[in-house]
Amino acid sequence: MTTIEKITMIEITRKIKERAMLVAVQTRNLSRELVEEHLSELEELADTAGADSIFKIIQSKSAIDPAFYIGKGKAEELAQLIRYLKLFNQNQQSIRRSILEREKQKS
Repeated sequence: MTTIEKITMIEITRKIKERAMLVAVQTRNLSRELVEEHLSELEELADTAGADSIFKIIQSKSAIDPAFYIGKGKAEELAQLIRYLKLFNQNQQSIRRSILEREKQKS
């Protein structure tokens, strides 16, 4: 047996940590403290799942927006931020494009 035959191949994998943007809506019937508590719980869940929470956003609205959850303007801001941070891979980019196309059709 040669020296090369004795070498065991070791698989090296690089684990890329997911990054999470935590978003919540504070409505008239929810206190800011409760919303912050829920976001803290969500941050713990993200951490448990292996994700780094890169920021949290709390949007104050009278009611949850049925189309965008956080409202069209805030959704557009997040879309710009996502493009800037380059968080999404190719598959996620195609999903984002279809959402933006739907948004253009509504306008």
